[in-house]
Amino acid sequence: MCFFGTQIKNTLTCVFLARIIILNEVIIVKNLKKLRDEHNLTQQQMADIFGLQRPTYTRYEKGERQPDFETLIKISDYFNVSVDYLLGKEEKKSSTEEPIIIRRLRKGTDKMDKKQQEKMMNLLKLSFEGLFDEDD
Repeated sequence: MCFFGTQIKNTLTCVFLARIIILNEVIIVKNLKKLRDEHNLTQQQMADIFGLQRPTYTRYEKGERQPDFETLIKISDYFNVSVDYLLGKEEKKSSTEEPIIIRRLRKGTDKMDKKQQEKMMNLLKLSFEGLFDEDD
């Protein structure tokens, strides 16, 4: 009997499946830590963002626990990467080149009324003088 709790007659098949699972865990761990480091976030901040307890998130990075599919989707949406990237199925982080700050601004403005959007645009214009045309 294989350690997966199923009857597998071929020992090599069992070893092969175990290696795939271990490799997948290593890739998820590496990609989670890489994304967190790239965005200068702590494990506590990651846990807060995704509605997790810090020890749960820490277990993800240690490879002691795997995120469920819902959490993988939250992580991929937040960082604008595909779930396939998180799982190591593709090298490319995302299908779009839109920076994360633009995604967050876009998401935030969707929740604003017209007056709040105008106020934000005025603040951006003041903060980044000369970068915005009046026609935009």
